[in-house]
Amino acid sequence: EYTPKLSLEGIGQPSVAIGVNRFGAAFGAGLSLNFGDMLGNHMLATAVQFNSGFTGGFSMKDTAAQAGYFNQAHRWNWGVVGGQVPYLSGGFRSGIGTLQGEPVLVEQMIIFRQTEQSASGVTVYPFDRTRRVELAGGLTQVSFDQIVQTTTYSLRTGRVVADTTAESSLTPTLTLGTSSAAFVFDRANLGATSPVQGRRYRLEAAPTFGTINFT
Repeated sequence: EYTPKLSLEGIGQPSVAIGVNRFGAAFGAGLSLNFGDMLGNHMLATAVQFNSGFTGGFSMKDTAAQAGYFNQAHRWNWGVVGGQVPYLSGGFRSGIGTLQGEPVLVEQMIIFRQTEQSASGVTVYPFDRTRRVELAGGLTQVSFDQIVQTTTYSLRTGRVVADTTAESSLTPTLTLGTSSAAFVFDRANLGATSPVQGRRYRLEAAPTFGTINFT
């Protein structure tokens, strides 16, 4: 009897970045690995990317990581996937003010961070080579944070008189339960960039419930 064993099949191009500017030093790196068995019945994909953050301090909320496993050893195919992905955006602003009677220049770097943590499972039953049904469900949590780094300079001497970083939550965390059911028909032949022959379609319903309900 065949005994499956996962082995390394592919490595995504690794990346390493180091930078220095007037806000300090920054570091980031990323790597992805794919594993599988000889018959292709078991597949495992992993990826991680981390950085030191815009403020120079390492936080797990700035780390992206995902892992997914898919099993095709039997007629019922199934898989699980989970991970965390942060989405960052921001900007700068500056202005003139006074601090203890001294004229100062105030510069602020504002970062908005949306962090999505999720875990889900999927099962697939193929009726034949062209038709299958897919069922999926999972749980997702989405948090929203704001990071404000404020640096104050004296307009008389140019020295830094204050340097602070404040992190706060913008809104309560969203908790969402996800589900979907789909019937898939696919008899298309793929070309270099798109299907060139045949037809395919997908009928799906995907309700989401929890903090926000929608379909």
